[in-house]
Amino acid sequence: MDLLYDPDFKAGGATRLFIIDCLKPIQQPSTEIDEYVAARGRFTRDEWLDVLLRTTGLEPTHPDFTLRKKMFHLMRLVPMVKPNYNLIELGSSVLRASSNHDPCLWRDHDAHVAGEPL
Repeated sequence: MDLLYDPDFKAGGATRLFIIDCLKPIQQPSTEIDEYVAARGRFTRDEWLDVLLRTTGLEPTHPDFTLRKKMFHLMRLVPMVKPNYNLIELGSSVLRASSNHDPCLWRDHDAHVAGEPL
């Protein structure tokens, strides 16, 4: 990725000092699936889930990251590996009504509000 510095560039009414000039995607030339299958056998289920989450930039050992939250995040990857699979995320009315919610946090089973579906 090449960045440019331009103190005069404006976008959306705001000054943007840095601009992406060139973005080259990183591509792995080939993938040996047999190596991944063999490596998977050396991990427990929980260790493997943590490895997968770390590859997406998340830290699965954080105390607020329950197994349920881990599975929600991994579920979002299914459309990337399964052909003809679509996923729609619907936010709860509790999240929409709150002005200071964190959209990256999922509600845990223990935080269930009576009368509201999980």
